[in-house]
Formats: sequence, structure tokens, C-alpha cells
Amino acid sequence: MGGPGDDRGVQRFRLALLSFFVSLIVFFSGYAKGRRRLTVALIASTVTTVLLLVVSLTPPMMSLSGWLLD
Repeated sequence: MGGPGDDRGVQRFRLALLSFFVSLIVFFSGYAKGRRRLTVALIASTVTTVLLLVVSLTPPMMSLSGWLLD
């Protein structure tokens, strides 16, 4: 039972998950086949999103991100 800051954290988490799944769908659908730049961008985006999800879920980072966004 948190305050309004908890809602923003949930929204950021959902947005990061959506970004992750869109990258995976484009990658595995074959659309990126033969497009080296797009493939590299999708891989970089996926790795960055996963790292941000892992880091943002730690309590100190959640506190810091809430402080920066306020």
C-alpha cells in the first residue's frame, strides 16, 4: 500500500517489459533478417532493457529513481 510513486514504478516496469517483448517479437519474426543494423539495434535494446529492469528493481535504485523523478 504505497503512495503515488509506486504507481510510477509499476508503469515504468510495464513499459520496460513492453519494450523487451516488442524487440523480441521483431527479432524472432524474421523482419530483422538480413538487416544488420536493425539486428544490432534490437540486441542492444534488449540487453539494455534487461539491465535496466534488473537494476531498477533493487531498492536503492527505486529510491533514487523516485527522488530524481520528483
